[in-house]
Amino acid sequence: MKFLPHTLLAYLSIGLQRGLGDLLSVGDARLDLVWLIALFFALSIPKAGGPLAAALTGLAYDLTGAGPIGWHAASLGLAAAAIGFLPANRWSRMAGAIVAGVVIAAIVAGILNGLRSLFGGTAAQYGFGGMFGTILLTGVFALPLSLPLWKWKRVFTVETARF
Repeated sequence: MKFLPHTLLAYLSIGLQRGLGDLLSVGDARLDLVWLIALFFALSIPKAGGPLAAALTGLAYDLTGAGPIGWHAASLGLAAAAIGFLPANRWSRMAGAIVAGVVIAAIVAGILNGLRSLFGGTAAQYGFGGMFGTILLTGVFALPLSLPLWKWKRVFTVETARF
């Protein structure tokens, strides 16, 4: 199985995000590398495993103290399930699917943030302006980042078993 490159890329993205998080933000908007990598996993692993890999990457990110446990896991898992059916057989389609996943993940994260504050929890990291800025910043950064990921896709693609 080709899960070692996925694990290393997940650790690298989580480490860069946690270490350089302040440098990767503009005002309330932040560039989220973990979202990009988790959504790339959703496109490179077969249908059943893609959302699971994205959710586990989100859970690992949550366990580093990035947010409430399950917040990134749920938003990335649902976004990965939504984009999992999109064919990513060309670079432009893969980049479009990753940008669509970023939008879906940010909307789900905003809904979860609203539910959390509704039930007496503290408000999460950013409001609507920060969420829109995160969508814009991460979506714009997804385009140049998806090109090297497309070229290395054969390293990360997990094929279904053939019997």
